[in-house]
Amino acid sequence: MARYKDILGGLFWLAVAIGMYYASFSIRVLAIGSGSTSFVGSGFMPRLVATGMMILSLTIMWQSWQKLKTAQTDAGSNDELSFREKYLPVLASLGLLIAYIAFMEMLGFVIMTAVYLCGQMFILATPEHRKPVLFVAISVVSALAIFYTFVEVFQLMLPENRLF
Repeated sequence: MARYKDILGGLFWLAVAIGMYYASFSIRVLAIGSGSTSFVGSGFMPRLVATGMMILSLTIMWQSWQKLKTAQTDAGSNDELSFREKYLPVLASLGLLIAYIAFMEMLGFVIMTAVYLCGQMFILATPEHRKPVLFVAISVVSALAIFYTFVEVFQLMLPENRLF
């Protein structure tokens, strides 16, 4: 069963992506003006992300299938990792995502996105590749660029910080 974990994971994320794509059609569109015919609305980005997730999950499944066909996998390789090494990053990522959602309205999109991105980079980086100053810089620039793109280019509303 361990040999098929990537295929099963790909199937799971494919199902999530299909559900997300389907759910994006129920997002209400904020129409500014009477003759708005723009195809970029509130559901555009969720559909784009869902499409990307579908492509990536299909790629993971295909690569895993190719690997299964060409070589035998080592069944004992995952047993070398401890519980902490296997599941702590997953639990930390889940907690970070829950905090991101919980504090979005209070702190705003820019602050929470910067905190989330920095935290996720710190969780996923190996100890020798952790560079906090670089992570903070990338997170702040990315959050501001995303906020500007959505607000100014796509003219969508995102949660703002009450302080400014």
